[in-house]
Amino acid sequence: MFFEILDRFIMEFTLRFSENEGLISSIQAFDDNSPMFMDASTIAEFANLYESHIDTTLLQAQCHSAKAFLTMEKEDEQDDDDDDDDDGNGILASLSKLNTLPVAFSEVLKLFRIVATLPVSTASNERFFSVLKRVKTYLRTTMGDVRLTHLMLMAVEQKLVKSLNMDDLVDDFAKMKPRRYPLMD
Repeated sequence: MFFEILDRFIMEFTLRFSENEGLISSIQAFDDNSPMFMDASTIAEFANLYESHIDTTLLQAQCHSAKAFLTMEKEDEQDDDDDDDDDGNGILASLSKLNTLPVAFSEVLKLFRIVATLPVSTASNERFFSVLKRVKTYLRTTMGDVRLTHLMLMAVEQKLVKSLNMDDLVDDFAKMKPRRYPLMD
């Protein structure tokens, strides 16, 4: 029975990665460190998976101009800060640069957004479940879903929460709606 289970796991892994081989290899075209960066044929293969949402004729023209734009932006950044170790490269950095011209790169932006959501794994979900035991205690069993969600986000993203300015948050909360006893002067 043990070997049957192992065989099943191996078969599932093989099937999972062989089915998505084209998808995985075409993601390289969105990495600015890859030699296939913004290769029109590779991006067209990726776009065929989402053909109902992507205009392929417009995409071909946008690929060439997006590659030139991103390469120029990368060179400008390297000239500006030669001694900086964190160069800000990657899919998300390219996505934010292309977002400055959304009309010019509409189809390429759609694909970058899809690629940015693909590598999401189950690790973040597992982190939420481990935090759930700490956040939802016996005394907090009557708490609503919205409050539980907000408390869990705060528990998981502690670094981000610590960087927030509490005075600004209190001011924003006070301005949300009129209260019987004003919180601000």
